[in-house]
Amino acid sequence: MSENPRPRVLCIEDEGDILELLKIILDRDGFECITALGGVDGIHKATSDPPDLILLDLMMPDMNGWEVLKYLQEHEALRYIPVIILTVKDRYSEPDIDKKVGDMAALMTKPFEFSKLTQRIRDVLGMESSEVDWPTPVL
Repeated sequence: MSENPRPRVLCIEDEGDILELLKIILDRDGFECITALGGVDGIHKATSDPPDLILLDLMMPDMNGWEVLKYLQEHEALRYIPVIILTVKDRYSEPDIDKKVGDMAALMTKPFEFSKLTQRIRDVLGMESSEVDWPTPVL
């Protein structure tokens, strides 16, 4: 994890409104949220200043999440960054999704409660649970 007391989370998503919402929630919950509009922008930001964790949407027009994940896995400086994949796909619509995700990433299916997302981030980063009791918007 970075020396910054606030863990840095890079959110790679192609929908600006979702990025804004993720930034508000993550900043509020003690994370430093860096946003990237699409896969190409995400790879650029991850490469130039690697974050502590990446939230990655799968369905993006410029470079999909699978391509981003493959790029991360193939680059020594990036392959150890934990990734949480955010997707509308699930184990029923795509039965081999767990195999595709592999050991590098965790999977969260949309819609989800933000409190569960921030808790998953804390779990992946080995942080203690947040004691903040915020309302739980759903994405």
